[in-house]
Amino acid sequence: MYVQFVPTGNIQDTAKSLPQIGAIVGPYTIPVIGNNGFGGKLTSGSLAYQIAGDGAAFLNWMDKEEVLARWPMTNAAAVTTGIATIMTALAVPQDTLFLLADGTKQP
Repeated sequence: MYVQFVPTGNIQDTAKSLPQIGAIVGPYTIPVIGNNGFGGKLTSGSLAYQIAGDGAAFLNWMDKEEVLARWPMTNAAAVTTGIATIMTALAVPQDTLFLLADGTKQP
């Protein structure tokens, strides 16, 4: 079965790869930076690392050990929903599944 990710148009063949839960990054907390004099509030670490995006969750397509594609999903729950949607579609013979970023299939 072919699975197409609607937001990007990327297509994966389930005969050659399987969906896996990928990295879930962020959201990051922004440190409190204040000018309360010397020794005021500032968390340790690099600000460039701490002030990052809202975070993302990915559905990875893998063949044995290599990641073939990373699809950015809406959140971690969408990754789980997406894998369940794909597995359900595999149980019923069909040729193509169109997957949305929230993990549901396109009607």
